[in-house]
This record gives sequence, structure tokens and C-alpha cells, in this order.
Amino acid sequence: MSWLYIDTHESGVIRYALLKKNGEPRLKIIEGRGQKLLPAVAKNMGDLEGIFCISGPGSFSAIRTGVLDANLIARLKSIPLVGLHYLGDQETVKVAQDQLDTNSYSATEYLAPVYDAEPNITLPKA
Repeated sequence: MSWLYIDTHESGVIRYALLKKNGEPRLKIIEGRGQKLLPAVAKNMGDLEGIFCISGPGSFSAIRTGVLDANLIARLKSIPLVGLHYLGDQETVKVAQDQLDTNSYSATEYLAPVYDAEPNITLPKA
């Protein structure tokens, strides 16, 4: 059994890991957009016990995609979802591993994204 760690805070880069209690986290990096995440982790979905996800801060589209995937998987599988703020690649995955090892995580039913700037979706009206 394992927990999925998802980090999509940076546009064009997906970081993920499968964490096991008292294990050593191995961060994997995929270049590309968020739609590459689910195929990369699909074969491990059956034995997921929970999800750690970077909720921000991050790029609007990038962080939104990772948080959406995390919310979707957690809801469909009825597993715990834990939000983390980005501290650095190795630092944040280590925090997730430490929380898993000590059962000190705080799960939520819904994870909201935290953006690093206001979204600029449309042109401002004059």
C-alpha cells in the first residue's frame, strides 16, 4: 500500500512519488502538462491509501491541474487527501514522508489551489 505525492506547482513540470510508510521517497519528474500525470500513476492506483498534493503557491493552470487530479482520485477512491505548501522539491516530499511515517497528517475532503498571482484569463475591460 502506498500514498501518492503530487506536485504540479511549476508550469510544464510534474513531480510525483509513491510513498510507503517508513520508506525512502523517490521523486520522479515528467516534463509536460498535467494530462501526463494520470497515465504515469495509473498502474499504481489500485493500492493507493492516500494522496499528498502541493496546493500552492504555483502557476494558475499548473497548480489547478494537480489539485483537480488529487481531488478527483481521493473522492473516487474514498481515500485521505492532504494539502502541502511547496517548500522545495526534496524538502516538500520529505515533509510528506515524515507526516506519513508519524501519522501526523491532517486530511481534508476538498483541497483548494493556492495561486502565486491573480489569474489573467481574459483581457481587462477598458
